This record gives sequence, C-alpha cells and structure tokens, in this order.
Amino acid sequence: MTVRRIRLSSGVLGFVLVAIAGAGLAGCNRAVDVTAKPPEAADRLTAESQPAAIYVAAALDLRNTEDEISRQLPIELASISQRVPRASCVAANGKPVCSDVRLTGHITRDAQIEFTGTPRGLELRVPLHYDLVAQPIGPGPGIPLRGKLAVTASFAMALDEHWQPVIKLDPVFKWEDGTKIVVLAGEASVQAGVETVLTQRLGKLPPGALAGILPGDLRKQVELAWRYLHYPFALSENDQIWLRGTPLGLRYAGITTKDGATELRMAVVTRMQTFVGERPAPLPPSPLPSPGTGPEAAGDGILLPADLKYQQLSEAAAHCLPAIPASSIASETVAFALAVRSLGFFASGRRLGIAVHFDQLPGGSWMSGHAVSYFLATPILKPGGAQIGLSQTELYVSGTKSTGLKNEMPFLTDARFAEAIGAALVIDVNDKLTEAAELVKRHVSLPLTQGMKLILEPGEPRIAHISPGIDGLRLQIEVAAEMTVRRDGTDVAADSADPVKATP
Repeated sequence: MTVRRIRLSSGVLGFVLVAIAGAGLAGCNRAVDVTAKPPEAADRLTAESQPAAIYVAAALDLRNTEDEISRQLPIELASISQRVPRASCVAANGKPVCSDVRLTGHITRDAQIEFTGTPRGLELRVPLHYDLVAQPIGPGPGIPLRGKLAVTASFAMALDEHWQPVIKLDPVFKWEDGTKIVVLAGEASVQAGVETVLTQRLGKLPPGALAGILPGDLRKQVELAWRYLHYPFALSENDQIWLRGTPLGLRYAGITTKDGATELRMAVVTRMQTFVGERPAPLPPSPLPSPGTGPEAAGDGILLPADLKYQQLSEAAAHCLPAIPASSIASETVAFALAVRSLGFFASGRRLGIAVHFDQLPGGSWMSGHAVSYFLATPILKPGGAQIGLSQTELYVSGTKSTGLKNEMPFLTDARFAEAIGAALVIDVNDKLTEAAELVKRHVSLPLTQGMKLILEPGEPRIAHISPGIDGLRLQIEVAAEMTVRRDGTDVAADSADPVKATP
C-alpha cells in the first residue's frame, strides 16, 4: 500500500501550534483558515421588474361602425374586362391548340361584412362573389364562371391627445384564397380592380363611421385605474405581501374578444413592485398623461420573493462533496489523506462565498482543528429553469492575507478542484416556483376601488433574479400574468359625486 505524506515547514508548523494553543487544548476542532476569507456582505442590488401593461378594458359595440362602413362599400365592387392568354384549348390533329379568352363580368359583395378587433385596431372581412363569362377569341360559346372569394382590410387605430380615434388603412390587403381565379386552362387576377375600390372607399372614413367606436366611460375607468395603482393592495394579507404600481405611461392596446364580448383596451404601463412586511406608503399622485406617452411595456409578470437558506445549500452539497485531485499531491507522501467534509456558504457582495472544510489539518491527526479554504462562485439558473447551480468557481486570493498552509495544499490552485466544488451544488427549486404560482392563482381578483377589480390571469413562473443575501440566496420569481382592470358590474360613479377618492 502506498503511503503519502505532506511535509509541513517549520514556519507553518509554528503557525498551527500557536493557533491551537490560543484556542486551548481541550480537544476542540477549531477551523484554521489556510487561505484568506473574502469579506462577507449581502448583495445590495435590488431586482426591478420591467414595465408591464395593466389593461383597462371596456365593453365595445362595433355595430354602428359596421353599418357605417357597409354604406361606404357598393354592392358591385368591380367590373372585370380583361384578356386571358391561351386559356381556351382544343385538340387539332392530336395536338392542343390554344387561343386567348375575353373575361367579362362583375365582382359583388356576397354577404354582410365582418368586423373584428385586433391588437393594432380593426380588421374588415369582405366576402365576394364573382359572376363572369369566359368568351374564347374566335369560334366557341361563352363559358360562365361563378365562385366566391374573400378579402380582408386592416386598420391601425390610435387615440390622439384629445382621446379621439385615429384610423389608418393598411395598404396591404389579405386574400384568404389568393387573388386569382381559374379561367379554363388559364388564370386571371382580380386583385387590382377590387383593391382600387376598397382603397378609395376605406382610405378616408367619414366622421360618422367612427362615432361610438370608443366606450363612453373608457376615460373615466382609465383615470380611476391610474390613480388607484399608486396605492398598495394586498396580494396576500396572511404573508404580508403587497403590490404597488408606479404608472409610467398610457398606450392604446387594441380591441379584443373576451368570453364572447368585444372590448377596447388601454394599457397603463406600470412598474410593479412587491413588498413583504408592513404595508408600504402610497406614491404621490401624478396626472393622467395623454394616450401614446411613456415607455412601451417590456414585461408581463409579478415578482415574488423566495429564499434558499445557506444551510439548505450545505445540505444539498453534502451529497456530492468535491474530491481532491490525486495528481495534485502525487509527489507527496503522507500517513493520512485529506478529504472535504462539508461546504459552507455566505454572501460576498454579488458573489457567493464558499468555505471548504477539510476533515483535518495537513500534518497529522495529532493536531486539533481542521483546515478551511475559501472560494468564490456565481449562483446561476441551470438549463431547464428549475435548478440552482454554481459557475465561475475560483479560489479567493487576497494580497493582504495569506498563510503558508496553502503551499502545503497545492490542489487548492488546481482548476479541477474548483470545478468539483462548483459541481457539488445543484438544488431543485420547483417547490418555490409552485408556491409562487399558487399564491397568484389564489388572488386572481384584487379590488382596486368600488366597482373595479384588477384581474390576474397567471401563467408560468420562472426565476428572474438570484442574489446572495444575509441568510441565504434571495430569489425573485416572476409569475407571468396578464393584468386587466375591469368593471365589476357596479357603476363607480353612482354613489358619489367624487368617485376617485383614494384611501391610503
């Protein structure tokens, strides 16, 4: 059996003996730092959510607009008269002989136009019917051609500073089945004739077509939502978790259909903040801006805090303690073998400090105490999104403090040992993600003020930020959620002449 020995210099041996004498020789297992310890300090960086859209939805009736636009479109949309080359073919002497065809007729509206809302504005689907005759150039009877097509015109919509709708026709039309019809052995396009008429009639709509396109109480609801978002409301009173928004701007957010009802939405772009503990103070009021101001929404979630205690990290790492690379001490001979007995974790600014505890001091079991070296690592979210691990693990080196003991432990500077330390920690956080998602699901309807509620439609949670804290890793879990302010069936203005009277 091969025996390895690590030699201790006389200076190092004296250091160890003095350390032991200072602690008393009562059999205690004193930790002896063999490398400098990085400073302990919690990360002061505060996670901040991206501006999110809180939609204010109001019921919308598009029937008047449909009727007005229908009046702008004639029943007969286009007359067709065009020559289709080599469309009529007959066999002569066993070979096909083709001639041109004159195509004539009309394209008409086939049924009621269909209006739908979009995130940009409106779409108008126009069903078409064509009734044409293909007359060969030369002998032969005319052949009737009948069929259906459909074309969709899109409108971009916005609100000006006076809250008046502004609609602009998109120059590109969409054809469900293409723009060509089969004419015997050829094809003919009807795009130009139809689109010319649609552009002329829809390019500039009369004021009456837009009358009533905005819900009458939309602005009042937006003003209420804007004001009340300055005040905190309880996401969970039992856990003392509060949400408070900082409204940043106002954007038109299109027309949508919800549970069979058509709604027009305005987006109050808001930076949402989560508070744990006492209810935070409300923000000073700010005036409602004009539509189209402020930043675009970049996020869609609620940040919720969660902690991973450092003791949990140590317990998780205990299942995969790093091994000392054998080649690092191959040239040494000792009567014992050093081994890692545990890993301890602490905050060192934005990085995670790791105390590597060995089972004893190099030099023999006759000395009381055990060696401790220190590394730094960065906590990361591993691929898949439900496990925390470490990256960029490295020995902490300080020019102000160093001991000779690390010279007797050359494996400390071995990159493989640092990699093994980094690989020792993999901890699952699925339970934290589930808890955050369940919290939001339990509070999907939050009252803002009389007759109005903030409705949350939660989606999938994810780890948005990891930072070292005093007692453990601080996790910020973002639960994706569409947030919509809706009227709860009560007229907020019915009971008071001043309904916008917030209570801190």
